[in-house]
Amino acid sequence: MSPSAFLDEVWADLRHALRMMRAEKGFAAFTILLLALGIGAPTALFTVMNRLMSRELPVREPSQLVELLSRYPGEPRVNGFGWKVYEHYRDENDVFSELIGTSSARLRVRGADGNEAGTIDGEYVTGTFFRALGLTPAAGRLIGPEDDRLGSAEAAVAVLSWACWKSRFAADPEIVGKRLVVESVPATVIGVAPRGFFGLQVGASPDAWLPVAMAPLIGAAAGPAPRDAGGMDRLSLRLMGRLKPGVSLEQARAHMSVVDRWRVDLLAKGSRDPLTRQLKLEAQPAAAGFSQLRDIVARPLLVLMTLAGLTLLIACTNVATMLLARGAARQRETAVRLSLGAGRWRLLRRH
Repeated sequence: MSPSAFLDEVWADLRHALRMMRAEKGFAAFTILLLALGIGAPTALFTVMNRLMSRELPVREPSQLVELLSRYPGEPRVNGFGWKVYEHYRDENDVFSELIGTSSARLRVRGADGNEAGTIDGEYVTGTFFRALGLTPAAGRLIGPEDDRLGSAEAAVAVLSWACWKSRFAADPEIVGKRLVVESVPATVIGVAPRGFFGLQVGASPDAWLPVAMAPLIGAAAGPAPRDAGGMDRLSLRLMGRLKPGVSLEQARAHMSVVDRWRVDLLAKGSRDPLTRQLKLEAQPAAAGFSQLRDIVARPLLVLMTLAGLTLLIACTNVATMLLARGAARQRETAVRLSLGAGRWRLLRRH
């Protein structure tokens, strides 16, 4: 059969299908509705699962990122460590080129002139945060190690997210260098984060990032500001590291389990709980960001995905049953077409 003849047949079949749909509107509408419900639910759930479970962070080489998690026997794993533990991991490990920490906070912010007051979702970050992620600022510069020194005037800085810059400051091109008052602490805006960066936790998009060194200043804004690491102990840091070139995840796990003995010994000395000695440090791939939300929703989403798959299976079964019944009702028509020389493949397309 020539290509033109085949296309003519396909076009004729399409016209026939449209005529049949107009003649049997109820059957066509019900079939489309069943397929829409059966296909729509799994598609929507797969989109959510893909975003939560496997969407990589928009950073440099996300596959090299590793999250550190603490697991107490019989309890869910958590990513929350004190400042001294962070310093110990940072200084004693040989497997990470950078180790970063973050801590979320709700902060009241206003302009230095007293206007634009409001509450934002902020995040304290260690000085190597943006450098470790390999991000380039959309404006100005990003927080660096020089900004994250306790007692330093340079610590009073902030980096805005792209969304916050657009919504709260109307994408003001002169935003860099302007002053904000965070709680009661004046801070200088030094830059804007790249447009596609939404943070390290899916479902949470910080409006601004501040150096960790600002945390004790803000926490003690009503009185004398602490100037040493003692003010940092109130923070609970979520930790993430970037593997050194040539270091595997298994090597990082083995090495960090040894480095973690110091933390376990420290906690065991101040606790009467014998299970404290069984605390484990886990290292997990973090290309998609922190795992907290994924750990919470993974099982429910898997159950919902299974139910959605069953819904699709039931919808397909119902449609197949309806088509079989419709085909049985058209046996006489099919026999006539066969007797007139219609091919079986052509008949199948028309059913």
